Amino acid sequence: MKIGAHTVYEENYRFSFGKDDDKPGPIQTGQAFCVVEGKYVLFGMLQSVQKVLERDKKPVFSARVEAGLKKTGLANTLTVVLDLDGLLERERAFMLKDLGHQFPGLETVAGGMQTFALRINAADKVKVLASLTCKNAESAGDLKKVGDAGLVLFKGLLKDNPQDSPEIQKAKKEVGMALSAVQLTAKDAQVHAEISLDAATAVSAVHSLFEVQTKKKKVETGK
Repeated sequence: MKIGAHTVYEENYRFSFGKDDDKPGPIQTGQAFCVVEGKYVLFGMLQSVQKVLERDKKPVFSARVEAGLKKTGLANTLTVVLDLDGLLERERAFMLKDLGHQFPGLETVAGGMQTFALRINAADKVKVLASLTCKNAESAGDLKKVGDAGLVLFKGLLKDNPQDSPEIQKAKKEVGMALSAVQLTAKDAQVHAEISLDAATAVSAVHSLFEVQTKKKKVETGK
């Protein structure tokens, strides 16, 4: 579809349960995207994308997002800057509930988080740089401890299990290699995470992560 001078693509799909007498379900809509200024991808629900395209002026960011963008720039393969302190309470609660399973203790130290910035650049190597700006050095130290514990938990979930299929064993090994490459440090009021992997290893690790999750869901549902 066209919105002004921009071509917007919206995801459409329908569910089918594979039975001969079943008709496909109604058409559902998902995410939408378009390319702007020849190199940026605007991505989100159609209503949000439309508002951005029709705004016809630069967005107004919080001071923390502006500061984060100055550090990260926009020349990366992927750039994310979040004003964590400015999140709506509902969104903050959802984020902490979701991440709390992977990082036990996060809710108790989350009050010290202010800004999260992520840079991903992909060429022969995939380099990921993430930084979390906190209220003070003490908060940064507490959050690093939670991050370290989360990595240990992740690695523990990847231990060999004789009941795993060869595919799952391979997937666990590749995800484990990626986790072992993570370097987590804290300095002043910031926590930094860095990882650099060969492109092939990075792609394989991401694919394997989805493989592990898919197999896990099948086991949980018995399908």
